[in-house]
Amino acid sequence: TLNTNIIVNIVEDGNYTLTVYDISGNRINVLANQYLSAGQYSYQFDGIDSNGNQLSNGMYIYKLTGENTSVSKKMMLNR
Repeated sequence: TLNTNIIVNIVEDGNYTLTVYDISGNRINVLANQYLSAGQYSYQFDGIDSNGNQLSNGMYIYKLTGENTSVSKKMMLNR
């Protein structure tokens, strides 16, 4: 299984959530929901949804929300 590495930069201490969505906006999985101090963090996305199902190849969106922050980026899942 290939993992996609997601790097996030936190500028302000606080509670953050990192969520993966499909291109239609459906929530696929929550990779993180925790208190983070300022710094850089790395998360692995293994192409599995919250029900344990293998996702198909294609475009997905990850969104980081938290202290005055909301950042979305696209990523490709290829096996």
